[in-house]
Amino acid sequence: MESYILTFETVLLLLESTANFPSVGLLNKEGDLVWHKVSDIERSHAEMLPVFANEALQFIKDKQENLSAVAVNKGPGSYTGLRIATSLAKGICLGSDVPLIGVDGLAGLSSFQLQAFPNLSLSVSMLDARRDEVYAIKQYRGQSPTEAQPVILSENIWNEDQNETVGFIGNASEKAENLLGWSPVIRTKGPDVKQWASLAFDMWQNKQHESVAYFEPNYIKAYQPGVSEKFKL
Repeated sequence: MESYILTFETVLLLLESTANFPSVGLLNKEGDLVWHKVSDIERSHAEMLPVFANEALQFIKDKQENLSAVAVNKGPGSYTGLRIATSLAKGICLGSDVPLIGVDGLAGLSSFQLQAFPNLSLSVSMLDARRDEVYAIKQYRGQSPTEAQPVILSENIWNEDQNETVGFIGNASEKAENLLGWSPVIRTKGPDVKQWASLAFDMWQNKQHESVAYFEPNYIKAYQPGVSEKFKL
């Protein structure tokens, strides 16, 4: 876990729950990440996300600041994680009477990586799905990202990108390398709220709000429950 010291005027609460490690952050009115926590326990969304959110809200209260909005990664990603974060975000918005912002997390990740590594010509953000599948977008420098979609990884896709200066970001990089048969020049772990914080802040400034009552995450696919290994014969 980690945290930053609040300097002034926190305005935006960020919630991330689409993959392995949930995280929560706070942005001030300048768009700076001024408080941040990430769980070191995998798949601990139900346990840790509400705890971190409560700590963030108490921190705001102790500093006598006001919450202005809640931003949540709207997916795609873990079905359970998305449900937990969405329910939590809606509850906070209703209780505090603040707007809800639904952030395209994969787009935020690619934008973050392209900004962090100026030598890259292409960023591919991916979240692990079932078996050989990932949820992915591609963003070439200077262009808009593609739409998030499920992709079955194999050696015959994305071959045209091998000559690009490519970065992978997300929790599926190692899996992608094994199945594609080639490697990026840079791998970045994620997702984390700090990787899409800039996108959330821009959306907040532009008043790109969701309906708290009707907002639903971007699951892409319907939920498919699996069978726990311990119950298999």
